[in-house]
Amino acid sequence: MSRKSYYLSTAAAVGMLISASVSSAATITLNMANPLGGAAGTYGQLTDVGTSSSLYALLFPQFDSALGTLSSISLTLDIDYDTVVTVSALSAATGYAELQTSFKAFTPGGKSLTDTFILGSFDYSLGAGQTVSNEDSIGPKVEVKLVNDTTDLAAFTGTGNATVGFYTSTASLLSATGGTATGSQVTQLDMQGTVTYTYTPTPPPSTNAPEPMTAAVLAAGLAGLAAVRRRKA
Repeated sequence: MSRKSYYLSTAAAVGMLISASVSSAATITLNMANPLGGAAGTYGQLTDVGTSSSLYALLFPQFDSALGTLSSISLTLDIDYDTVVTVSALSAATGYAELQTSFKAFTPGGKSLTDTFILGSFDYSLGAGQTVSNEDSIGPKVEVKLVNDTTDLAAFTGTGNATVGFYTSTASLLSATGGTATGSQVTQLDMQGTVTYTYTPTPPPSTNAPEPMTAAVLAAGLAGLAAVRRRKA
């Protein structure tokens, strides 16, 4: 083996060692600490939850920095609405009724999740004193937001809970022709959530004992030196 080819083979082996030592990304998924309502598919929390000026706090377990370096965050909200819209005719009337419900969630860095749903929409035709109700549900509705700005990465790192501001609101729409009608609605909400962290794991502490790849590189180097010496002799 020539000196040049020895250098090339050793360099290639060292390149393999460096490539093998690079840590790959890992993920961990944790459940929201304070889900709203009961178990999935049940309804235990009446809307409205929070307001635009007084947000409800959704709590997500923070990322433990002892695991590694956090690179991105994915929030998932599993939202399930159920509503009953009731129309009562004071005098014979026909018309249309629906409920609009919306939510917004805000991360500490200002990222937002938002959506609006139409529930309980139906046409009615009632005589004086008659009442009709319509129940409707929507969900689960999953919203995902990737978060990777420095403010959110810092806020979601620690050993406690990170806070995501949240509120939901409802509005009824009722039209009536040929008479007078009134409407009411009862809407309930169930929500679960998860946070997924993507991170680079902290490498394990180094030891004095050479790893198999390191030993192979050293062996290749020694073999190359021996070949060069024999060639000189």
